[in-house]
Amino acid sequence: MKKTVLISCALLTTIIGVYNYCYYDSEKYVLQDEVGNQIINTNALTMMYETEYQSGEYQVSSDSVWPQEGYTFNAELSRCENGSTLTWDDENKKVQVKANTSDKCYVYFDANPLPLAEYIINKVYIEDGENGLYYHDGQGSYINADQEAGDNSYRYVGANPNNFVCFGSDVTPCPADNLYQIIGVFDGQIKLIKKMGFYNVTWGGVPNEEELVSGIKDNSEFEIVPLIDWHPEVCQKVDWSSSALDNYYGINYTEYMDKIAESKWNIETFNLSSYNIKTVFSNEITNEHVYLGKIGIMYVSDYGYASLPDYWLESLSTNDNDRNINNWLYTELVEWTISKRGDCEANLIYKGNIGATQIVDSIVYYSRPTFYLKPDVLYISGTGTQEDPYRIA
Repeated sequence: MKKTVLISCALLTTIIGVYNYCYYDSEKYVLQDEVGNQIINTNALTMMYETEYQSGEYQVSSDSVWPQEGYTFNAELSRCENGSTLTWDDENKKVQVKANTSDKCYVYFDANPLPLAEYIINKVYIEDGENGLYYHDGQGSYINADQEAGDNSYRYVGANPNNFVCFGSDVTPCPADNLYQIIGVFDGQIKLIKKMGFYNVTWGGVPNEEELVSGIKDNSEFEIVPLIDWHPEVCQKVDWSSSALDNYYGINYTEYMDKIAESKWNIETFNLSSYNIKTVFSNEITNEHVYLGKIGIMYVSDYGYASLPDYWLESLSTNDNDRNINNWLYTELVEWTISKRGDCEANLIYKGNIGATQIVDSIVYYSRPTFYLKPDVLYISGTGTQEDPYRIA
C-alpha cells in the first residue's frame, strides 16, 4: 500500500496574490538523526523509484534522504491528489511543493542510465560462470580457479556468450561492420573487439601484390593494412610507438573516437612455448615496454582466457579442438596478436593454438581491431545477443 502525506503550509502574501507555499523540509517532514543530518520522515512521504533504466516500473522506496545521484525527478508522474504541484530543486537536491490545501503527494524518480561497465558488473555478472562471465579476483571456487588472472577483471568465456555491442551506429538491426564483442571489463573500462576483422593485415610494411600469401580471402578486394611501420633491416628495433593502427582502424570511427580511451598496450617480447594462460598473462603485464594509442589488437591472454576454465592449465601451443569450440574468440584463420615472439618474430593464433612467424613483408594474416571504451560511456538498451546487442549513448 502506498504511504501518503498531508501537507500543511503557511499562508504567504505576495504582490500577485495570496497562496500557500511550502518545502518538504519543514520540521514535520524532515527530521534530524543523532549527528544532525537531515532525514526524510518516511511515515509522511511516499517516494517511488524506477526499478531500472527505462523499465517503466516503480516501487516504493524506504530511503530516508532525497536521492543525490542515480535518479532524475519525474515531473510528469509526480503528483498530488488535490492539485498541489511538485518541482525538484536541483541546487538543494529536494522537492518543492506549491499547495493551496492539505494534500496527498507521491514523488517519482526515474533511474539514470548506468555506464556500460557498471551495467555488466552489477546487472549481468551474478556469480562465476553465469551469463558467461568470470570475475578474476583470485578467489574463485570452480575448476582451475587458481589460474585466474587475479587482476579483478570480468571476462567473457565459452562458445557463444551474449557480449555483443553495436558501436558506431544506431541503425536496427546493427550493421555487421558495427558489431563488436566485449572481451571483458578492465579497471572500469569495457574492452571491445571487432566481430568481423580484416583479412590482409601485415605486421609491418605493404607487400607487393605478387607476394601475397594464399590461405586468406580474396586479397584483391581489401586494402593492405600494416600494423606498424616496420623496416626489415632493423626488425630488432621494431617499436609500436609508430603504430599505424589508430590511423587505419580509426578512420571509420571519426564521430566515435571520443568514446575510445587512449590506452597503454603491453608489448614486451617473450617466448610462449608450452606456457599456460596464467604464465602468459604474467609475462604480458610485468613488462615496461608499452605502446600508447587508442586502437590495438588482442593479447594472447585475451584469447586464452576466453576459453572455458577447464582448459586454462593446458599449454597454449597445443591444438585442442574441444578448447577451440568452447572459445568465442576462436576462428579457423591465422590471426595476429599484439606481442612479438623475438626480434623478428610475432606471436599469432594459428587456427586455435599459439605459434609464431617471421616478420616479413609477404606475410598477410587476419586481425581484429581492439580498444577500450571510456568509463563514462553509458548503457542504453539491449540484451547483448547478436540480434539485440547492447546500445550505448
